[in-house]
Amino acid sequence: MIAPRILVDYSIFEKKMGKLGTKVIPRARITAQIIAKYGLKAVILFTLRTPVKKGRGGSVRTSGRQHIADLWQLSHDRRATMDVYTIRNLYPRQEVIVYFEEGTRGHDIKPVRRQSLHWYDEDSGADVFSKGVYNPGMAATRMVERAERDVIKPRVELWMRETLALVDKEMR
Repeated sequence: MIAPRILVDYSIFEKKMGKLGTKVIPRARITAQIIAKYGLKAVILFTLRTPVKKGRGGSVRTSGRQHIADLWQLSHDRRATMDVYTIRNLYPRQEVIVYFEEGTRGHDIKPVRRQSLHWYDEDSGADVFSKGVYNPGMAATRMVERAERDVIKPRVELWMRETLALVDKEMR
């Protein structure tokens, strides 16, 4: 569930309502575009961001994970009577997004190509070497699921109610 889609089909307005469809379709297109943009903002907002440390040279990013939030993209495709808005991630390794979305269990990390692991401890300022470490895992962020549930779905339902109310008003 990494690429939510908003599908808007206008054929019902064109086929069944004739001239009325020409009034409803432009409004429906604009509203669908607005809903898609709100959905993209929500996905970016719900994406886990790592803290930024303040250093001498300004802010310093402590991890590459922050880039994941910056790589969401909204694409638009128009087919005959349909507009398709897709929110997808441009991150080169898509499985990382799945780990953020669904979380991970605790696991051991062992060196593969070398005899030991090596990292720089930011608190003590020392180089650390180890034969292995235990990663406690990561809680699921459910960024895409939350955006669909909390932002996209309620707005689409509201848009449908407003559109049907407009149709009922024009039909009288």
